[in-house]
Amino acid sequence: MDRIQHLFPAIRLVRCSWRWEDLHRLTNDASEDVSPRWSPDGKRIIFGSNRPGITSRPANPVQIWAIDADGSGLQQLTDLKGAGLPVWSPDGRRIAVRSTLSCQSGVCLVDLTTPLPAKSAEAFPLFQPGFQIAVEHWSPDGKWLVGRAWRRDKASDFRGFVYSLDKREYRELPKPLSRNSARWLSDSRRLIDVEEDNKLYLFDGATWQAREIYSFGFDAFGHHHHKG
Repeated sequence: MDRIQHLFPAIRLVRCSWRWEDLHRLTNDASEDVSPRWSPDGKRIIFGSNRPGITSRPANPVQIWAIDADGSGLQQLTDLKGAGLPVWSPDGRRIAVRSTLSCQSGVCLVDLTTPLPAKSAEAFPLFQPGFQIAVEHWSPDGKWLVGRAWRRDKASDFRGFVYSLDKREYRELPKPLSRNSARWLSDSRRLIDVEEDNKLYLFDGATWQAREIYSFGFDAFGHHHHKG
């Protein structure tokens, strides 16, 4: 069954088919559940939630949780100083999460094979002084992440990057990534990305140069423009 992720206006998690058949609510409480992602094997979903859990914090910041596709097996994965925007590794053993309070660069790497919920995480190195980062997609071979960086004092100054997990090094892309749309191709050496100019770009890992491969004849992001 083809499946997509969706949020009700009440910010509860649901599962449905591509044609909105077989709608199945996974959470139904007062908590806010956001940023869902399917596991690589399609059996679980991770998401951010402010629901009460096992926490060593004085308050209940948003943490990362996981739930089975049938709504069972709800599990807290992190106990950080707040966490969000999870990205699952291809083998399902790690997640990269946004956490500006727990990791200076803005992203932490959490090992899911250790006892959970994880109270500590490996911090990504700084991209550049004064920059925060967010990661968008993990390469199929598990060796690379693609993401974007921006200055804390100038949120419009976006930079695109790829990050080598083996070398712990960034490679800045020649074109900024302003949307959460960059995705690895199956060879783990090329990227595609749709940008604000409604064009599809291909990044080749040999040089990481961007090449336009398609131009949409419509607003690819569904922006609504109002006159007057």
